[in-house]
Amino acid sequence: MTCRLLMLVCAFSIASCGNDTGPNALDMNGVYAGTYTVSNHPQLVYQGALQIFQTGDSVRGTTNITSGRTANLYGVVLGRFVVMRLAINDICGGSGTSSAQITYGGHRLSGKYSVSGGCSPEFSGSYSLTKQ
Repeated sequence: MTCRLLMLVCAFSIASCGNDTGPNALDMNGVYAGTYTVSNHPQLVYQGALQIFQTGDSVRGTTNITSGRTANLYGVVLGRFVVMRLAINDICGGSGTSSAQITYGGHRLSGKYSVSGGCSPEFSGSYSLTKQ
């Protein structure tokens, strides 16, 4: 019995190590920079910057991409993931969604996005950003 209890405690400790959950567990405040790609044009790679402001588990911010697209974003941190709504605020407009895995203690975002509406057809892609 004692051995099983000890094994359960060890397994729980290993599983929860570095779990980064709860309010302010990951500090995402700051500027992230990196690359954005478009799924149906994988040869196109754009540079971009994403500025995030975090309060508890809520995030908001702006993104600017060398393709000329800009957006405001609003979302929530869920453990090691961030889920966001995008409001495209350039001349084309539109809206979208994004989700990203948060790694390296909040210093890297790897995610996917989807945008529709405005003067562009619906498109999606991925991004990889590092906190500056």
